Amino acid sequence: MSEVVAVGVLRDGKVVVERSSAALEGKEEISLYEALYLKRRGLMIVKSGEVELEDEDIINASDDRLFWQKYVVYEDLRKRGYEVGPSPFSLGFYVKRKKDEVSPTLLYVMVEGSKEPFGSLLSVLQAARSTKKDAILAIVDATGGVSYYGAALSRLDKKA
Repeated sequence: MSEVVAVGVLRDGKVVVERSSAALEGKEEISLYEALYLKRRGLMIVKSGEVELEDEDIINASDDRLFWQKYVVYEDLRKRGYEVGPSPFSLGFYVKRKKDEVSPTLLYVMVEGSKEPFGSLLSVLQAARSTKKDAILAIVDATGGVSYYGAALSRLDKKA
């Protein structure tokens, strides 16, 4: 028995679900990352009007210049069994095991060799600290490989 393929329509940088499937677990709206992930696995068709979109159309629907690199990380984490969602800080993703109710990790995607403003990294670390989350940096290399690094803010105490 073949699985029902979900159908979604691209609207305002998200995909609105028109026909759901088990893969969507009752969601009515999903991110471009999730839509591309499901489409590439053959579990979803994404349309704009009556036209079925290709992968490149979904990628180009985002205004994020790092969409592809973030997608590579998203796909890697999903394949490893993690739930991945946008952080409310627009800095990256929240990551959790499916069984966890609370997301323990804030993940920030960077591109190997690119210049990253220190303020961006500091914002991620401060957001993680203020929400009591672990901070993970995902570094994407030129071949699409991903390396993960834990990061934290530290304070050196004054010597007595």
